Amino acid sequence: MRIVLPVTLMILCSTGAAFAQRGGPPPGPAPYARAPNYDGPQPPPDPYDRGPAYPRDRTEAVYAIQAERTGVRIRVSSNGCTRKQDFRLQVARSDPARITLERRTPDRCRSFAMGSAWLTFSYAELRISARDPFVLTNPLTAWTGPGN
Repeated sequence: MRIVLPVTLMILCSTGAAFAQRGGPPPGPAPYARAPNYDGPQPPPDPYDRGPAYPRDRTEAVYAIQAERTGVRIRVSSNGCTRKQDFRLQVARSDPARITLERRTPDRCRSFAMGSAWLTFSYAELRISARDPFVLTNPLTAWTGPGN
């Protein structure tokens, strides 16, 4: 019995050393084999889950507008992921200039309560001077507060 125990340990240790030298256990089926149509690593999902853009830009109803010295602030609806890049400005040259804010990408976030966001556009972005009169052609709707 005394001789068998050290021999058994010696065999087990030498087998482990052989695995370590060869780079792992003997070849066999991989425990996590790839599917035959595997296309490589996929990009991570959009954390804001914006989804596809609208097929056509939509005129956004606004809650408020403020004309300031450096630009214009517009309050729009938001579910928590609304960004300035989600909108496009249409500026019609007339007297006064006619500006329309159109939403290009929907905000599909799932916030706890209905919300809003302020977007700031400089007069350079609007392609008008601070002294030029303008009209925002978007419909105006009442802000009733979160959750209402």
